[in-house]
Amino acid sequence: MRILFCIQASALHAARWINQLADTGWELDIFENIPPGHGVCPELRCGRVHVAYPRGLPAGVDGESVLKSSWPCRLLIAMGRLPGNALVTGAADSHLERILRVSPPDCIHLLGLGVNWLDQSATLMRVRERLGGGLPCPLVYSSWGTDLEVFASDPANRDAARHFLSAVDCLITECERDHRLAVEFGFRGKFLGRFPAFGGTDVEKHRVCRLPGPSSGRRAIVLKGRDASGAKGDPIGRAMTALRAMGECADELRGYRVAVLQATPQIEEEARVLGVSRGLDIRIMPRMSYEHLLRLMGSARIVMSMTVNDGLPSILVEAMAMGALPVHSDLEPVREWVTDGVNGLLVPAEDVSATAVALRRALKDDALVDRAAETNERLVREKLDYSDVRRRAIEMYERVAGKISRGGAEDAEKRRERRREPESYGFHAQASMDGGCERQAG
Repeated sequence: MRILFCIQASALHAARWINQLADTGWELDIFENIPPGHGVCPELRCGRVHVAYPRGLPAGVDGESVLKSSWPCRLLIAMGRLPGNALVTGAADSHLERILRVSPPDCIHLLGLGVNWLDQSATLMRVRERLGGGLPCPLVYSSWGTDLEVFASDPANRDAARHFLSAVDCLITECERDHRLAVEFGFRGKFLGRFPAFGGTDVEKHRVCRLPGPSSGRRAIVLKGRDASGAKGDPIGRAMTALRAMGECADELRGYRVAVLQATPQIEEEARVLGVSRGLDIRIMPRMSYEHLLRLMGSARIVMSMTVNDGLPSILVEAMAMGALPVHSDLEPVREWVTDGVNGLLVPAEDVSATAVALRRALKDDALVDRAAETNERLVREKLDYSDVRRRAIEMYERVAGKISRGGAEDAEKRRERRREPESYGFHAQASMDGGCERQAG
């Protein structure tokens, strides 16, 4: 089995999903067309990456440059200059085309649109046209949190999203809402079910990261600090709502440590001002490994995340698995997992007063916190267990590779032969180029 993943190689979600397949013996290729890219996620444990600058790769990961067959790119690099975005995009398109012509995979899997739409899915559509209007194998698309309700609904992206979804053979979503939206956008392929975009969660393995004792005894709060405010804001984040609610609950927060993750610049400044003016212990957290993130979650009584849109948020699942009480914005996909007042608290994303009421309850109601911790751990075990999600993922790929959903059964080798061209196609392979790598987690 050979799978070609199209994804931002620095994305932690992608690394966690792909790592599930590490010991299958399958060939796993990870293609990125994001000039110049942000490196490869240090949590990735397997596969061969095709990126502009494969440098500092994690153990167990091989790589080659998508620039290797482009003589203008090689010439510029030899002169000590970096190719521009247009050259990198053209080289990556040719690199992907060569992969699909010379050694087509059993399936292509694009994970998420929002962070890489113009680079990844548009590249696939351009290469698809070069190949005569079709791909040599089934195309699987996994929707991520804001893909369809926010990103694809934007008038600037709507036509491209419809064009892409009409070409998708198989769909995976995180929630029922996104299945419904995909159909509205023109998807007519096979729906393969709901999967967490980041793969399953191993509660037993993560248990070592949890503080012993009841969750109500913890004295830390974690806040996801992404927000729409400021020049570098996040379009769906509403962390400012949570910070202002903390200001209304300042007296009850003394004695607690507040850790802010992924803070946008305005949130970072607002959090510091709030800490100084109200005497609160608020810390802006740096980028951290996934293990450090879990340890932080495992020390928290409350995890707050306020957004106007999402699918199955990883921070919600991490909070549930680690025994922290979720205080989350009230969203349709989140209600598939959290019942307000039972295993978490749900509030309108921009309602400061309602958020302050929920925060006070989360700080005072020890019984709620402890009952929710038990309920959520059981829920994660039953619905998101790593072994079960991994098994389902493997079975899903085997089904997809065995047939094209809209074309009936078709032998994978025949598909490869149908598109195969002589090995001399394109340019001869050259040594991989080097470049930067940025750590990313959380």
